[in-house]
Amino acid sequence: MGDLIYCLGGGKLRKIYGSKIGLMIKPPNPHLDRWHNIVSNHDLQDLKSMLAENVVIHSPYVRKPYQGRKKVWVILATVSKIFKDFSYQRELIDGNDWALEFSSQVDEYSLKGIDLIRIDENGLIVDFE
Repeated sequence: MGDLIYCLGGGKLRKIYGSKIGLMIKPPNPHLDRWHNIVSNHDLQDLKSMLAENVVIHSPYVRKPYQGRKKVWVILATVSKIFKDFSYQRELIDGNDWALEFSSQVDEYSLKGIDLIRIDENGLIVDFE
């Protein structure tokens, strides 16, 4: 995406990403910012509080999804310990639906993937794939 630049425009401080094709303004999204904070700081307590009570996680490794805050929290907490050098590259945001491209390392393997996340009107995660 380019370098992160902060720009004052319209009376608000905004994040702007510079690239060879120009600048892209990223509109403020406190729920997405919270998610990035959780991931970058490995904040497992805030992770738990951002999960809706009936959150569902879909895994490519099991046939049926897991439901419930405790189960999903255990899965995501475990993954966060296994994945090393985790970072997001691109974001596609459509309201409460997020597609977040990531890269990571597991042992000697490089991974690339996408987190598909849906939040509710309160900013709680209701669906994770």
